[in-house]
Amino acid sequence: MFEETFSLRQVYVPLRAYTLEQVEGDEPSQGRRKRRCRIFMLEDESNGWLKQGPKAGDAIRLLTGGPGSGNSTFAKWLAAELSEKHRMRVLFIPLQRFRIQASLKDAIATYLTETKRFQQSPLAQDGFASAADPLLLIFDGLDELTKPGDLADEQTKMFIEELRHHLGLWNEGGVKVLALITGRTVYAQAKRPCSALPTARRLRYCRI
Repeated sequence: MFEETFSLRQVYVPLRAYTLEQVEGDEPSQGRRKRRCRIFMLEDESNGWLKQGPKAGDAIRLLTGGPGSGNSTFAKWLAAELSEKHRMRVLFIPLQRFRIQASLKDAIATYLTETKRFQQSPLAQDGFASAADPLLLIFDGLDELTKPGDLADEQTKMFIEELRHHLGLWNEGGVKVLALITGRTVYAQAKRPCSALPTARRLRYCRI
């Protein structure tokens, strides 16, 4: 059995995740509002987001969890599903080999060409995405983008702000490009995890 080769599809187990939502009608206590934990099947939540088309300010989703919780596995599975069923074009970018020296767009182009995935970056082509033919960017491993240290969270914030900037430019006149980020950095983690899930399976899925 252990000498056999298994595909991700054969061993993949659907995952649950959670998000923290503000309780409607709640009055702030010491400047804080109560939040409730909503648990859902991660595949259903993601498909709903992609199918409906994100509203203004909702073009980015963040999936966080501890080591072995399945965030990277889900990202790979989602990319394969979307591509195989021709539902959406996907660019999957592992952040452990990703470096931003100028702009995010240039960094994506460098990664795609240096790894021989493309001879030319698809983002350099006119009309590379449209409302009828959107593009999903998956950035896997936010915690691997920078080395641990005092500047790690600041660099992570800079990456997210750079992503927001480019999505704003690309999505003028209608949403055409979406982004899913996975990682387990301190910046990305929830300050108050959901106690309704086992510790090893606490995957948080949220807007940023």
